[in-house]
Amino acid sequence: MLMNVQVEMGIFAEMANALIQWGLSSASAMKAMRWLQMGGPVWISMNVF
Repeated sequence: MLMNVQVEMGIFAEMANALIQWGLSSASAMKAMRWLQMGGPVWISMNVF
């Protein structure tokens, strides 16, 4: 009984972790796109030169 609960919790934790990872990666991708649209290259050139 207890073993079964632990297995289910483990599966749930893995699914939640995958969702979190996907959410973070898609959110950071959106942030990167927004940053590029808002002049990321300008910021880079200001810091490089």
